[in-house]
Amino acid sequence: MYSSSLGVKTIMIGVPDKEEDILACIEGVGAAGYLLMDASLEDLIQNIRAVMKGETLCSPRVASLTFDRVSVLARQVGTARAPTPVGMGLTRREAEIVRLIEVGLSNKEIAVRLHIEVSTVKNHVHNILDKLQLHNRHSAVNYIKEQGATGPRF
Repeated sequence: MYSSSLGVKTIMIGVPDKEEDILACIEGVGAAGYLLMDASLEDLIQNIRAVMKGETLCSPRVASLTFDRVSVLARQVGTARAPTPVGMGLTRREAEIVRLIEVGLSNKEIAVRLHIEVSTVKNHVHNILDKLQLHNRHSAVNYIKEQGATGPRF
């Protein structure tokens, strides 16, 4: 949680109701609370009181986004500890995307799961194919499986 040397905590107000903006406030600034612009004065007072007690009030949607993000980050930490196959040069995110392709997720489903834009997923897939010198996403999955059988897993 973000706080200054004076113990000041931040409540974000009026941030657009988009997943990436909400998560950026929580992750980047360490917001202790979040309110939409149309929140009532009572909502603001409740949030201030909660933050003063070391609590966080948020909608079920924001709670769900936060739990999903924690889950993704926990998996990334686990992935970071595993060795990357020699010569592949895939980033942790690219390796994660290959795994999600392997379980059959579409670009849109991957974007939702990772809380990123579909265009970002497409860029990652393009980079994966370039790095592995392959022509399609399914050949990337097959290549990774073959490497897993003969070399280190990522």
